[in-house]
Amino acid sequence: MIVGLITLVSCGNNAPKCDDKEVTETVLSILSENSKSLVDQYGRNSIFIDPKTAKIKNIMTTSADDELNSCGCEGTIETNESFLPGEGSVNYTAQKNSEGEIIVKVDNTGPFNTKL
Repeated sequence: MIVGLITLVSCGNNAPKCDDKEVTETVLSILSENSKSLVDQYGRNSIFIDPKTAKIKNIMTTSADDELNSCGCEGTIETNESFLPGEGSVNYTAQKNSEGEIIVKVDNTGPFNTKL
């Protein structure tokens, strides 16, 4: 009976988690590659995301679909660059494909509030 329960639990929730290291690192990498589309609270395109020093905090799961192995997520991006530190919101989706790879899509970012 215990073996059957373990099997059910392990097969029932195959979706990636919003705070998985691979997921958050991919989100930061996507934002870094597309930083010219990010704006601060004044509408300036002056945001720089360094995936090595930035982090995502306050991560929440906003939706989950075990059948599609996907989850919707939101969090706060915090940049720690000395020349322009700041933070902003991000919404993203993580989903496992048929090969078991995690695909991440950044859906939306809010304006970054610079701390200087």
